[in-house]
Amino acid sequence: MAFMRSATSCSFKSRAWSTAELGDGLAHLLTDGRLELPDDEAQLKDSSFLSLLRRSAKADTEKSVFDQDTLPATETQLEKERSWRSPSPTPSQATESTLRAPSSAKSVVWLGVLIFLVTDDVVKMYQAGKLDALTAMKMLSDINSQPTSPQGTPSPKPMPGDIKTKNAIKAKLRRLCEKKANGRLNVPEWLHNQWKNGDHLAMALKFQEANFDKEAFIKQCEKTTTEIERQKNTIAVGWYSKTDMKTTLKWNPKKIEGAIQVCMQDEKHLVRNCKYGGEPEYWVEVRETGEKGQEREQKKRRIEITKDESSEPVGEVNSTQMAAMDARAKASESLGCVASSQAIRGKEVLSKYCDSILAKSAKLRSLVHDLQKHYDDETATRSITALKTDLTTLEGKFNQCSEHLAHGETVDFCEEWPG
Repeated sequence: MAFMRSATSCSFKSRAWSTAELGDGLAHLLTDGRLELPDDEAQLKDSSFLSLLRRSAKADTEKSVFDQDTLPATETQLEKERSWRSPSPTPSQATESTLRAPSSAKSVVWLGVLIFLVTDDVVKMYQAGKLDALTAMKMLSDINSQPTSPQGTPSPKPMPGDIKTKNAIKAKLRRLCEKKANGRLNVPEWLHNQWKNGDHLAMALKFQEANFDKEAFIKQCEKTTTEIERQKNTIAVGWYSKTDMKTTLKWNPKKIEGAIQVCMQDEKHLVRNCKYGGEPEYWVEVRETGEKGQEREQKKRRIEITKDESSEPVGEVNSTQMAAMDARAKASESLGCVASSQAIRGKEVLSKYCDSILAKSAKLRSLVHDLQKHYDDETATRSITALKTDLTTLEGKFNQCSEHLAHGETVDFCEEWPG
């Protein structure tokens, strides 16, 4: 029980007072005449009285009255000392005056009285066997967490250890995720790369949510919702004779001749005789289509074995035929069938050129805006005029490139496309 009494304390700004010290101080004040209690001590335990007692404490209360003997006395303190030692009023007058306008020192004492009496009741209930140790300790902890400020508002509880700002949290995350001088990592490499290329503040807040526990933080990062851009290309290929290219695919003679020339460069894999008789057939790419869009997916860090998802062959297709199909695919990739490699390169170069024009136009517009906003002289005016002329030229070039790309889309970027 001595342990429980010593562990239970009332925290004032000056120091923490145990319940035994509060009791001794209270008895000293009562004996010395510096504190008057109401007629009925039971009134102390009344909830409305205690609520009023809390609200009546003043904002300038900084220290307990028990500290007065340890500090040098000022004139104000001596005046208070003399007023406390003056003849006491009647008990009813003392109660009324105390409830109506208690002094700062008395407010602190009343709060000490409250904590002492309630704590003493908890200890007595524990001694009588009406409370178990866990419940008693919880009640004592709740009593001691009561605010000692006059307004009754609880002080914010600090986090365990130092209160970490956002910069401190980011620095802690950096120390966890960065690569050490000897090349060692404290986290998996995928998490190190995510930290290196990701949003440091978002990851730092997630690290804080995990209570700065490394294992919990890694588990949270293993499953994250990200928005990715997925692109899918589909190429339609098949065996077509020269007649099929003209009647079925509706290709013009120049395109047909170009496809045959490409296939003849690897005649072993891209040319065959029709098994039903007739003219030779050529392995050509009919059309390439693409799908591009935004897709939300749950990315999970996992290692799994992927199986070949190719469809089952129709009819009797032996391993030799499968090998031949693979060879045709490789030959098509290396040589190009309908769309020549030169045309594809031209498309890529033209697309990059369009992007470059847009980027330079944006920079020029920004420069014109800054000149108009911050400068007002003849030189700036001439520069603005010249920049606007350059912008007009760039816009014209961009429109020409866009027209070429649009035309290439209509002919699948084949030899007919000028590039």
